[in-house]
Amino acid sequence: LHRDGDPRVIFAGETHTHPLHHLMQYELVRGVNDLDGKPLAIGLEMCYRQHQPALDAFVFGGGADGGGSFSELKKRVKWRKTWGYDINQYAKIFSYARQNGIRLVGLNVPYGMVQMVSNFGLRKLPDELRGACVSYFTWGAPAAQRATIEAPIIRGGASEGAWSERST
Repeated sequence: LHRDGDPRVIFAGETHTHPLHHLMQYELVRGVNDLDGKPLAIGLEMCYRQHQPALDAFVFGGGADGGGSFSELKKRVKWRKTWGYDINQYAKIFSYARQNGIRLVGLNVPYGMVQMVSNFGLRKLPDELRGACVSYFTWGAPAAQRATIEAPIIRGGASEGAWSERST
C-alpha cells in the first residue's frame, strides 16, 4: 500500500541472460519515471555500494570523469569480476538513467563479505563491517522482522540454516 509521501519501491528481477526481461525492466523504469515528478533511483544488485562513485560519474559526470562511457564504467566497477554478464543487456537502462539524471545505486556488498557472513556469522567480522552488514540486511524492516532476519546471520551458517529448514 502506497501512502502519499512514502517512497515507492518496485522490484523487477530477471533471468540475467534474457533480453526480453531486460527490455521489460527498461520499460518499467521509463513508465515509473513518467508517472509523476517524484524522484527515482535505480538499484543495481550487480554493483557494490563501494561502486557508487563510479556509478555517479557514469550518470552525472562529464567526459573527463567517464560520464556515459560504458568502457570506463566496466573498468571502474570491475564488471567482469563483479558481475560477468553482458553489460549490453543493461545498456538501455544505464543510458536512460544518464539521459534523465536518474541515480544508479549500488546495492550489494562484496561477495567476500557475503561468504564470510555465511561461513562464520557476523560475530566474527570486525565491528565496522558487522554494523554495515546488519544495517544493510535489515534496512527499513520492523523490529520483529529484523530479529528473524538477523538471527541466522549473526550466528553464522545462514545459508545452511535456510537450506536445512526447507529440506526438513
